[in-house]
Amino acid sequence: MYEAIQRPGWHPFLRVNAGGTYRPATGGALRPLGNAVHQVGERWGGEVICFQEPKRRLACTLVACWEPGHHERWLVLTDLLPAQAQVVW
Repeated sequence: MYEAIQRPGWHPFLRVNAGGTYRPATGGALRPLGNAVHQVGERWGGEVICFQEPKRRLACTLVACWEPGHHERWLVLTDLLPAQAQVVW
């Protein structure tokens, strides 16, 4: 779906669940997506490689936040740079 959204020149902005994994684009160990933000009020964005399976690997930006009043964190994948993307637009 991510690549299909890109084909006409659009930018994907897809919410994913916390069950997947990612690693920073600069390297390092796999981390659960749910660990991108740990507590209410926290936000984070960075360039990552998502998903462990080789066929599903995706170089993208992960933006994450956990806003007050929400029961769970929001995890969004996009092709925008971290400085360009805000999960709470």
